Amino acid sequence: MDNCDYFAGYDNKPTVWLDDWSMVPSAGLDPYKAPELLRATLHGRVTGHPFHEDGNYVTTSSPLASNGREVETHNTIYKLGLMSEGYKEWCFHNGVDVDPKRPVKIETA
Repeated sequence: MDNCDYFAGYDNKPTVWLDDWSMVPSAGLDPYKAPELLRATLHGRVTGHPFHEDGNYVTTSSPLASNGREVETHNTIYKLGLMSEGYKEWCFHNGVDVDPKRPVKIETA
């Protein structure tokens, strides 16, 4: 679903900025689920969110779609700023190539 058509009709979702971001496994799921089945979420420092103070760290719901450096979740569209230095190092050491123009890719089955 990595296309801008998915965003059509979602003008009422707030668009906020996410800095110092990383992709993390979703928390609180079934402990018996295999790691490869866990859905990823974004974690980072938010600016402009209607329910969180600027500078607070948030963990999003799982991304539904992405378009360049914008990632849509169930309730919000996040504009990605700078990636977390720790996550950048983790990606480098684990052979994860991150495209700076499209850092989050949503795979569909």
